[in-house]
Amino acid sequence: DLSICTFVLEQSLSVRALQEMLANTVEKSEGKFMMKTAQGGGHRTLLYGHAILLRHSYSGM
Repeated sequence: DLSICTFVLEQSLSVRALQEMLANTVEKSEGKFMMKTAQGGGHRTLLYGHAILLRHSYSGM
């Protein structure tokens, strides 16, 4: 049954945007604020690509 094997694209982000969003969420939940700059010792990794969130259409998961 192919209807069980369908997925819906919920969200699509660049990997870098996803990293920044997760970093901001972690910093806010810990009550910390850290300024990241190129010269201030902050660590940045440039990744290329996209992260997607899929939802299984049959189960909703």
